[in-house]
Amino acid sequence: MAAVSFRDAEWTRFFIAHEVEWFSDWMCDSIFEGEMLGGGDFSVFLMIFAGIVYVAAYLGALYSRGRLCKPAFLRRLVDRNSAKFARLERWYPQAAFVLFAGLFSSVYLVQSLKWTTGRARPKVVIEKGIEFSEWYEFGPHFVGEGSFRGSFPSGHTATACVLMALGYVLLLEWKGRGARVIGLLVWVLAAVFSLSMLLSRSMNSAHWISDSTFSFFVSWLIIHVTYFWLLDIPRRRECFIEHGHYPEAPVFFEPLLALSILLGFAGLAATGIGARAIMLGDFRLVILAPAGLAMIAASIVLTRKLLQKSKAALG
Repeated sequence: MAAVSFRDAEWTRFFIAHEVEWFSDWMCDSIFEGEMLGGGDFSVFLMIFAGIVYVAAYLGALYSRGRLCKPAFLRRLVDRNSAKFARLERWYPQAAFVLFAGLFSSVYLVQSLKWTTGRARPKVVIEKGIEFSEWYEFGPHFVGEGSFRGSFPSGHTATACVLMALGYVLLLEWKGRGARVIGLLVWVLAAVFSLSMLLSRSMNSAHWISDSTFSFFVSWLIIHVTYFWLLDIPRRRECFIEHGHYPEAPVFFEPLLALSILLGFAGLAATGIGARAIMLGDFRLVILAPAGLAMIAASIVLTRKLLQKSKAALG
């Protein structure tokens, strides 16, 4: 980030001047915004698929342990397709990892910082003459103007990085040298695709280079931490190999963990908005700073308790 910041405006203007229009347009389009199928849609489809597999596998796990009692229609559905649900249970933690790692990086991280920083996008700075601000500074836009006005960080780049989570699953879960080579290739292609999104977002004047660089590396870090620490997929996999089933984690462990972490990101945003209010002399929102710190502290306590319960289940 230090290296990028040194030439942030210069490099961004260079890519704007050398835009490959068809490339930047396709990478930024989305059918979820009423446009053509775009580059970022693949990650969204992956998260939707992971969410379906996660819910089905979770229901199958509850059924196999005799804990799926109500509602009756779900019990009958799983009963009629018990073999299919049992096969999906094998991929339960991996689906949870893809779904929640994507949620943490492409939604929690992006929205909490966009609402806080309010950095002006390159197009606004170039066309309207609004003052340029560094990625670590508060920009001219305020929370009331909506997160879509914020340039930092890049949501499209963070979303594209979700494909790297699929690379983790294929590389670390498949057996055999050939399968792992395929997994590594998928991860490399996902990383290249994410970097391509990084460039395209600067080409069409939507983001400074630092916006997307931050999203790429921090999203990758979140994916890595979610896999090896928050959900501890390697230990869950070892348990499945040894015992033929996954350990019984706390009920609704992943959703509760997601809510706990959401509380922390909301606290981060509130603290930033409160600090921004102090710097601007608008003391009406100063109360958000201590409230945000309290939310962060509560998030840490709740997350720690959930992880302790999960580790106890893993033995």
